[in-house]
Amino acid sequence: MPFDQQSKQYHSAISDDLRYQICEWLDTNKNKKYHKIAAYFNEKYLDMNIDRSTISKILKEKDKWKTVVSAKVSNKTFK
Repeated sequence: MPFDQQSKQYHSAISDDLRYQICEWLDTNKNKKYHKIAAYFNEKYLDMNIDRSTISKILKEKDKWKTVVSAKVSNKTFK
């Protein structure tokens, strides 16, 4: 089976601070769908490519991301 160059996915690294911003933004924009949230942050940060599923995963652990940043200001990046 030949290697297909176009099927390779690239992942954007998302900092704790950005995860915190996503959680906070949802608190002020309550009835937004995940794909709308992803579109907003992809427009705000042009170098990012955040998918709807990533937003879902971040918001499942919303309390964790709010306490991580409030406990310690962090720009540590996760993949």
